[in-house]
Amino acid sequence: MKRNVVCFIFLGLLAVACGSAPYTQSYIVPDFDMQRYKRVAILPITNLAQNTFADLQVPKILNKQLTERKFEVLHPAQIDSILNEEKNIFAINSYADVGKYLNVDGIFHVTVGVYGYNKIRHAGFTVPYTTYDRVRTRGYINNEYVTITTEVPKTNYLTVPDRTYNYAVAEIMISFYDGKSGELVFTILDVYSSREGTLEFVAKTLIYQELNSVLGWNKKIKR
Repeated sequence: MKRNVVCFIFLGLLAVACGSAPYTQSYIVPDFDMQRYKRVAILPITNLAQNTFADLQVPKILNKQLTERKFEVLHPAQIDSILNEEKNIFAINSYADVGKYLNVDGIFHVTVGVYGYNKIRHAGFTVPYTTYDRVRTRGYINNEYVTITTEVPKTNYLTVPDRTYNYAVAEIMISFYDGKSGELVFTILDVYSSREGTLEFVAKTLIYQELNSVLGWNKKIKR
């Protein structure tokens, strides 16, 4: 129940931040310095995909990647405990308020639009190809009894049947706010899919790519 209260608060904040603005894939404040943000918080995600795995996997993946980048990430239990205090619930009207009560330099908020598997059908097709059969006959040529070999063309067909593949796909938006001013520092929205990897691998890859586009990093994502 407490988590529902927190989620309700930040759904409202997201609406204030996004409003009815036109879609943009990314926004980054010019010349911002990420090194000034040491202690950060990850708010409960906005799960538009309504996939419970997203609630479990996405914050965990983001937390791990931020920790590996040497950020001090506030534990989710601390966030719930502080923001669900009765005196704080009605005092939170902006991301600046969130930063004040959590005592963090910056705030991450993630919105998951798509998180699941899509079935994609590939239609079958037929490819003709030619082979040659050798046919031997015996007969007389210039009064000499000989064996004659000829190649007779034969048309064959290679048929590939219809195939259906499951693609893991995720659409994730990562937004980062200044903990003091509450202003948006950057937001990145992207989509990634894979026929080979699991849904968790797709989320890891997508979050890595989004963070890397802003923070810079180089690490191979393991399946």
